[in-house]
Amino acid sequence: MNDAVSITQAEGGKSVLKNCRPLPMIQQTWADLLGVAVFGPDDDFFELGGHSLMAASAVARLGERLGLDLPANALFAAPTPAEMAELIAELDRGHVAGVTPFRPAWVVPLQPEGAGRPVFVFPAGHNETGAMAVEARVVAHVDQDRPFWGFGRDDPGLDHARAGGIPAMAAAYIEQMQAIQGSGPYLLYANCAGAPYAWDVARQLLGDGEAVAGILLYEAPLGPEAIDPEPAVTPALISSPMPSAREYRPRPLPVDLTLLMTRFWWERGWSEAWEQVALGSVETVVIPGETERAFVRRDERIARHVRDWIEQAEARIQRG
Repeated sequence: MNDAVSITQAEGGKSVLKNCRPLPMIQQTWADLLGVAVFGPDDDFFELGGHSLMAASAVARLGERLGLDLPANALFAAPTPAEMAELIAELDRGHVAGVTPFRPAWVVPLQPEGAGRPVFVFPAGHNETGAMAVEARVVAHVDQDRPFWGFGRDDPGLDHARAGGIPAMAAAYIEQMQAIQGSGPYLLYANCAGAPYAWDVARQLLGDGEAVAGILLYEAPLGPEAIDPEPAVTPALISSPMPSAREYRPRPLPVDLTLLMTRFWWERGWSEAWEQVALGSVETVVIPGETERAFVRRDERIARHVRDWIEQAEARIQRG
């Protein structure tokens, strides 16, 4: 494998070194980051202790040392130093032959490995990095043989879609979902403010004749005033763009829905309105012993219920 590269200018106009050989630098950078003495050319970053939350910083540090602007999720396409060196060389030649294509930065592989049906994750709002970190911790306890892909909302790459409201954002997510999985049935998991995006993804998929294996919403608020009273609404009905999730009016859909929440949330009925728009089975799961402020082993508790939901959804698929 040729690890030489002669990039003269990186994206954005940054000057870089010519004729550098990045393989040793890649190995040293990742060895320093992971605290290992030796990082071989074919050692996998994730197998030696790296995880999805470290990937962006690892790529950024490597880019600084080499004087290159590398895509934030390059490490998922090339997890070994040899593959990364080849990827850099391919980028220098203007294509990425033989290497997994880059996905937009707002598509985050929370758990990229595994042969199982992917779960598509729509995190809560506010601090997006923190929200992704929460989901990554939950996913780490769920299933190491099942890919989980998280979708951001604040990335500049989504500016155009964001201007079109939730339906346009959902369409952008679906494009990536189909590139990752192909056809359905799809598994959708949303946390809090991520719920409207997951719901509209399901609406558009069903309208296109695709199947949704199940939707899991964790503490997703929906008040009675948000229920659209229109009769005979079909999955194919296109809702008009909305500027925010707070104004989203979910259409009734023939989906199987699981509502997961703490007892504090359940006692206040903050998710009850979702039951009125799910035309399939509806299950409410209350995390026992959990209160608003008690988060002892919270990630593990959520993960256990996410795992149960996946098993139930897969069983429904098998039954046809």
